[in-house]
Amino acid sequence: MAHLTSRHSLTVTLSNDVPNVDNVISYLYAIQGPTDVCFDIDNIDLGNVGIYSFTFNYGDSSTVESISPVFSNGLPVELPVSAVEHTYYQTTTAASELTAVATIKYMSVNGAAPLTTEHKIVFKQSPANMIEKNLEIINTQLFTLSGDNTPFFNLESDENIIYPCAFLEIDDPVIFDDNIYLNTDPEVINLSDTYLYSTEITLENDITTNGLSALSGSGFTIQGKSGNIYTVAFGISGHDLRYTYTQNTTSILLSSNLDVYTGFETLQNTVTGLFAQNNLIGTEFSAITKDIASIQFYQSNQLPPEATLYTNTTMVSSTSSGVVNNFTAFDFTDQIYTYTSNAYGPSGLIGLSAVNRMKTDPDGVLIRAL
Repeated sequence: MAHLTSRHSLTVTLSNDVPNVDNVISYLYAIQGPTDVCFDIDNIDLGNVGIYSFTFNYGDSSTVESISPVFSNGLPVELPVSAVEHTYYQTTTAASELTAVATIKYMSVNGAAPLTTEHKIVFKQSPANMIEKNLEIINTQLFTLSGDNTPFFNLESDENIIYPCAFLEIDDPVIFDDNIYLNTDPEVINLSDTYLYSTEITLENDITTNGLSALSGSGFTIQGKSGNIYTVAFGISGHDLRYTYTQNTTSILLSSNLDVYTGFETLQNTVTGLFAQNNLIGTEFSAITKDIASIQFYQSNQLPPEATLYTNTTMVSSTSSGVVNNFTAFDFTDQIYTYTSNAYGPSGLIGLSAVNRMKTDPDGVLIRAL
């Protein structure tokens, strides 16, 4: 039972520069059992003006910790500690997830609105009743017992605990036809087909500089798994959209009215909300994720016919103000692959061919699942 009482350790390094806009930095870790987590905050830049608040919500219902800055030359530009520690326990019998959030609120610079940086650290936890031993066979021997060969072997865990084991057949085993057959390439393959893994929509600086002027009339058109295309467009409440969009059973408009622009994160949440409200996440898109200044739409990285046939290049539109130059609010990158070259699928760069998968004989004895 040493595994249940021992603790694991993990170091999470938090780092950011002084922000130009409110931003969120995300992390993902997997832990199991009691885990001492050290949050290294020594690489957080407090700038020349400093911060007025630093809070740490560990995400497990424990008390939110506040770290008061240290004043240097009359300004709160230093932290009193270089790291904080917290122990996480898993008490449920099912896998779970929690999110720790470190929030740094910076002082106002030159009268501008104060900015905030958030570090969101997601911990995925194994069930409390799951014990991972990471066993390794260190030696084996073979003995004769009642005329039968009997294997004896020693297993060693990652905690250097030795488990002697032996295999004894008490009853005659029942033999099942449990052969496993692996799929090979389809009979007909179109090697010229291109498949869509994901599309990245980048939020451009014109949004930060010009706000609603850059957004109103801007948008982008993106392909889903089925081949349908989805156009995201923005307008201002009380006004019609600047342009008229074609809509039918395969071309769908997702629009949103904005009264004020408050930053990239709000815009990202608006876009992902449009797709969630229309039940497109998990159907037309495997997942949608957000980075500091981009939104990533994932279609699929599977073999045909589950692959997303690339039939529509993503498009972005700019505003047309009439009196000044157009504002460019968005840019895009389509990440694609083919049957012979797949940087994103399960096979990596070798492509989707069955060259590195076992070729099968449907009438022969193949792989026995033990």
